[in-house]
Amino acid sequence: MQKYYDMIREQVRKKDLIPKLICIFLALILWAYISKTQNGDIKFKVPLTVKGLNKNYAVSRMSDRSLTVRFRGTSEELKNTSLKNLKLYVDLAKPDVGKYRSYKVQYLRNQIPEDVDIYVSSDDVKVLVEKRVSKKVRVVPVLDGNTAGNHITGKVRVSPEYIFVSGAESYIDTVEEVRTEEILLRNSSKTITDTVSIDKSFKYGDSLDFSSSSVTIVVPIVPQADVKEIESGVNTLNADSKYVYELLDEKIKIKFLSGGKDSSGDADYRAFVDLSQKVDMGKSGDNISAMRVKIASDSDPSLKKILYVDPEFVRVKIKVRE
Repeated sequence: MQKYYDMIREQVRKKDLIPKLICIFLALILWAYISKTQNGDIKFKVPLTVKGLNKNYAVSRMSDRSLTVRFRGTSEELKNTSLKNLKLYVDLAKPDVGKYRSYKVQYLRNQIPEDVDIYVSSDDVKVLVEKRVSKKVRVVPVLDGNTAGNHITGKVRVSPEYIFVSGAESYIDTVEEVRTEEILLRNSSKTITDTVSIDKSFKYGDSLDFSSSSVTIVVPIVPQADVKEIESGVNTLNADSKYVYELLDEKIKIKFLSGGKDSSGDADYRAFVDLSQKVDMGKSGDNISAMRVKIASDSDPSLKKILYVDPEFVRVKIKVRE
């Protein structure tokens, strides 16, 4: 062992390896120092948020929803800097309602060293602030797929049947109804009860607020042989003597579960529309309104046997009586 040790020592002495090793060690120290102290930069796409906006208003338009931010500093300072360390916002505490104008972009830094410089790709963005309004809209269930053979679906029951949507006035004006996510039938032969989400993928959907984000649905599925269909006229109730009414859709179809061989009470369903609901007559003094058809029955007072009413709404022409 001593022999090998003496050989190694002799080689180190002859080739002057110690100075070379010292130089390499010092070079490593210098490289590490330079790496930590030299300047560099990193870039992030940062979302732009709104601050201070009164709940009675809503943003309907922004020239940019996110901006590029560049951080410049030493490698050591930047190594722990990320998207979560910075928030970009515009202060809308005093908005110019109805005007598409520029607002200053501001930022909040969180645990970013003071020596790190921050550069935002734009100093301001254009924003349109509108009045926030709310509207009651119907929830329309969306079915996908088929039932089992010789089975059919009845009227899908939705709870709640109507929800409120709110947002910028120009957005709400475009919304007449909302739809559910798809309800999969999967060749089922049994009634489906489920909770489904509201589909917000329509235009402006992600910019609106919903009073409920999901609804409960019941899809009746019954053997086709157990179903009967009748055609019924539509009557009117609670007419106001100040107006003249004209039913533009006088007939509807009702599908219902049969009572079997003894079905004498099956066909006593009566259809009507309630004319007491308020309507906007407009400047011309007349109006065509879609009114919901209501059903009454002596043999089925809770209407549990009804599967479908087509159409659900009928048109009524209303005119001020001269």
